[in-house]
Amino acid sequence: MQEFSAGCWRLCKSDAVIFGDYLHVRKALPITNCVRTIHISSPCLNESSERTPRYTNVSGLKPHLRARMKHVNEIPDPTVAHNVAQLRPRYRAKLYAKHGAASGVDPGVMWPSKEELAEIKDIEAEFKPTLQELWANVAEKRESEKAARLAKEATVARSMAAMPKYIQEHKARLLKTEAEEAAALAKQKELMEEARDYYGYEIARNDPRFVLMVEMKEEEAKAAKKQKKKEDRDANVKRVLSELTRKRSRPKKSTADSADDQE
Repeated sequence: MQEFSAGCWRLCKSDAVIFGDYLHVRKALPITNCVRTIHISSPCLNESSERTPRYTNVSGLKPHLRARMKHVNEIPDPTVAHNVAQLRPRYRAKLYAKHGAASGVDPGVMWPSKEELAEIKDIEAEFKPTLQELWANVAEKRESEKAARLAKEATVARSMAAMPKYIQEHKARLLKTEAEEAAALAKQKELMEEARDYYGYEIARNDPRFVLMVEMKEEEAKAAKKQKKKEDRDANVKRVLSELTRKRSRPKKSTADSADDQE
């Protein structure tokens, strides 16, 4: 049984809670000249009792995890592994780096073995180029960049030389587009006037009657074009037949006349 003097603090037994070997007070009210003795029975507060992990480990962590805490700082056993990562040489190297010779780890684990060193050399020889190769790669890259820059400059120079031609072609396209738009507008206006003459009053362009009239005009234009094409074909046939008839109607020269002509 331990007795604690509260000094100038009024403490209640229900307000004092024991966690491990610490006395935590949840509520304390200062009162002048007030002293009260609290009787708390706890084996962890007995100086003669040993502090077992059951009372001192208030974190609830496993021993190998609690050993990593700063106030504990216990050196773990390098021969015991609690997970797969601790089976690797890197784990023992980290132990030696942290605790030194006291960790009980052979310092040789921080360097590769002969077999590992040979494997590293093979990998470097296969995948990692030498300094001379790196220099050669840099020089080749610079040459390729220079060639690409010169080719680009030549292309720009040719394009700039042909720029006046491109400008003229662009202006010609603009003029052609403007002419086509003006022609389409004039045709639209002409169709509107025809629709007004046909119906006797003005109608909108989106009126179904106007659309119907435009379709009729297009059909008539197609029919007229087809008729003209047929007439041209018939005229061409007649011309060919007339030429053949004229050639056949010419009199043929006799053999004697042809001989006289030759003499």
